[in-house]
Amino acid sequence: MTNDFFAPKLLAWYERYGRDLPWRHTTNSYHIWLSEIILQQTRVVQGMPYYYRFIETFPTITDLANATSGRYYDFGRDWAITPEPEICMARLKLLWKTTAAFSPLRTRSY
Repeated sequence: MTNDFFAPKLLAWYERYGRDLPWRHTTNSYHIWLSEIILQQTRVVQGMPYYYRFIETFPTITDLANATSGRYYDFGRDWAITPEPEICMARLKLLWKTTAAFSPLRTRSY
């Protein structure tokens, strides 16, 4: 099968059955990144409330990077984001401070 055959069929299916999800209506890379992480952990129906709560609790990646592990743990314990929130937060903070990949997110306001 070629793209000329498959792409129109896939797009037609998506037009008919695709779900209206909030991360499909944003260019905010932080929100899209969160949706990817959440959807790796759970189904869309279960993940939606967590997505909304997470972006309400940590509206920007800076808020998440500056959060205490306790605050992160309080949020994540119901969902079991990670069994060791301190380790996760330490890694996030290290990445935030040292990785060029986060620099566009640091310099843009959302």
